[in-house]
Amino acid sequence: MKDSILLPSFILFYSICFLWIPGCSSTSNSVENVPRQVLLSSSEALMIEGRTITLSATLTRDYVPNSAEDESPLIARIEIVASKGEVLPEGLNTDAVWVMVDEQVWGSSYSGEQLKDDKTRIVKIANEGPNFGIGKKAVVIVRIRNNGSTYLLRANNQEIERAN
Repeated sequence: MKDSILLPSFILFYSICFLWIPGCSSTSNSVENVPRQVLLSSSEALMIEGRTITLSATLTRDYVPNSAEDESPLIARIEIVASKGEVLPEGLNTDAVWVMVDEQVWGSSYSGEQLKDDKTRIVKIANEGPNFGIGKKAVVIVRIRNNGSTYLLRANNQEIERAN
């Protein structure tokens, strides 16, 4: 009897491990893969607790003098604000960002660096991104969590710039 209970638990444990491992990546700031269709179906504005929430992003590649182009990873700076400078809902936060260029998608959590997180805006950085070309247009999507609910918020046509 005891063996018949352990076997299903053993199979369940290894099934979960098997399904989880392929989604992992070698970079420490990676996040799970989300289908392109789900990311593209996200909204450009959210209504949360009576406030309109929007996203803006700055995408840059910072070139060190005498470095090769492929040695300059993408840096994504995101800013989440409520319209009219209103206070953001108290429980609102973001924990993941995806940058889509053409058919490529890069997903990341944020670095420990947090530029601004006050009552009116959240500003975070994700770095060590891929070498998407300067001048390319990207779609940026962030995952927002607020009091047990999860949302995806999108900013279209964000140009990748060369940092000076």
